[in-house]
Amino acid sequence: MLTDKEKFVAFLENESPRRGDVIVLLEGDGYNRVKHAARLYSDNYAPRIIVLGGDVRREYGSYPSRELSRELQKQGVPKSAIYAEEKAPHTLGEAKRTMALAKKEGWKSLILVTSPHHQFRAFLTFLKAMRDASLDLLLVNAPARLPWFGENPWGKRSDLLEGELARIEEYQAKGHCATFSEGLVYLKDAERHLYGQGEDELSTPRQRPTIIPYSTQEVSEADVRAVSMTLRSSHLTQGPAVERFERAIARYTGARFAVAFSSGTAALHAAYFAAGIKSGDEVIVPALTFAASANAALYVGARPVFADIDPESATIDPKDAGRKITQRTRVLAPVDYGGRPSDMRTLASIAKKRKLVLILDAAHSLGAHYRGRPVGNDADMTMFSFHPVKSITTGEGGAIVTNSATYRRKLLLFRHHGISKEPSTFVEKKHGAWYQEMQVLGYNYRLSDIQSALGESQMKRLDAHIEKRRHLAKRYRTLLRSTPHIALPPEDTREKRSAWHLYPIRLVGAYAKSRDSVFSQLRENGIGVQVHYLPVYMHQYYRRLGYKKGLCPKAEAYAASEISLPIFPSLTERDQKFVVSTLKDVLRKIRKLHD
Repeated sequence: MLTDKEKFVAFLENESPRRGDVIVLLEGDGYNRVKHAARLYSDNYAPRIIVLGGDVRREYGSYPSRELSRELQKQGVPKSAIYAEEKAPHTLGEAKRTMALAKKEGWKSLILVTSPHHQFRAFLTFLKAMRDASLDLLLVNAPARLPWFGENPWGKRSDLLEGELARIEEYQAKGHCATFSEGLVYLKDAERHLYGQGEDELSTPRQRPTIIPYSTQEVSEADVRAVSMTLRSSHLTQGPAVERFERAIARYTGARFAVAFSSGTAALHAAYFAAGIKSGDEVIVPALTFAASANAALYVGARPVFADIDPESATIDPKDAGRKITQRTRVLAPVDYGGRPSDMRTLASIAKKRKLVLILDAAHSLGAHYRGRPVGNDADMTMFSFHPVKSITTGEGGAIVTNSATYRRKLLLFRHHGISKEPSTFVEKKHGAWYQEMQVLGYNYRLSDIQSALGESQMKRLDAHIEKRRHLAKRYRTLLRSTPHIALPPEDTREKRSAWHLYPIRLVGAYAKSRDSVFSQLRENGIGVQVHYLPVYMHQYYRRLGYKKGLCPKAEAYAASEISLPIFPSLTERDQKFVVSTLKDVLRKIRKLHD
């Protein structure tokens, strides 16, 4: 049977990183650890790197904090993702300073990058400093053998590691750090709590998923704690967490009000109701969107009118939308395709001139920016979705943001069966305190406190999620820039900064006819690509309503050639390069057939 020390050593030698809130580098760290930290950042294991310590260059080639920061930037880590200071003169001071920053910033999980001749002392010293803190510490043994990083240049087991055990025991005797036993218990508890794994699974190497999804949710331990706290509270459905979540959304977007709903579709249905749409009215929507954008118009008895797209951005073409306005048009409803903002300045001008309600379907674009402001400021009402593949998730959920108190009141009424509890709104005034009044036919579209707690926690990492998506989009552009026969989505500009919900590429020329073959071959190689979307009016249901092919030729051409590549915050550089290399191989095979 292994001793505590032997188990602890085995764990440290085999541990591979899991996601955290921040990567920690200490003064005295050298190039190898800088490279590992940069790789972890690039592979989206954490959105920030902190560098703490003194300002002395060691004889063996390591760096003080200010130089570590510069070295990280040389490795491709943006300056905005690095926090460096030179206040702590030794490991215990660095650990205490990290704890102070964690409390201030709300970090819950730290990734400590170290090496065999430092790892025990640093790790156990951190355990001592965080003994009373609700933090999880994950270790990366920088020179050790990791599944994606090759062999340890010092050998699979460093001689320095052996001598370090005695040094740590001496260090412990002076009361500077925790014991091996305490460390082992901590690790077992953390693993079981965070990952549902037992002791025998601690050294299981991280494997690439069998299928790389086109997108997936990001749920942290902080999210789990937020939901757990709500489950232990007195409110599970409409309660204080819903209001906090709504305030967080409104604050982020800069809108006066946010109203949460059980889904983005429910939110859009409510917005069309609040806009006063009636049977026989018309709603202009882009042809290239998810069916819900148009379906919600049908829910209130309106007729969807489909406008064509700008083939560069895949968002609605304002000129075509303007041509399709009639005396029956009540709402103009653009969609931020893939997270890229629509031309809201032109659309707002059209809506104002033609006296239309402007409702933005921003299901893809929470976290995007238009003309220097977060999306959510340029329409009468803006809808966001919180499905698991979106910028943040509540499992299922959505919201409308608006600056209109009138719209807010109608939205709140609609999501709760059309029933008002506010005496000031009652038609009949002479009733007791028990009285509630159903004033319109509404729906049960409420979001629960459980879901809202998750959403509120996720909002704290929204900017980090968007930054990762932008980083991935830039890498795709670099990797695919010279690839023939494909068109890439437009880059971000000062006016339009996408949330990069999708990374849509298009096959061009004769290769567009091979889209389905390319799609199938990528799927066969474990890459979960998608197509976004079949133009709504080409669905069978809409064909039965009388809509015909050829209505929006640009949207049809785009849809016939588009493939969405995987993009989500935890997509690693290794997996992204696998996606690109596989795509290029598939295109080469098709090119041979064409030749």
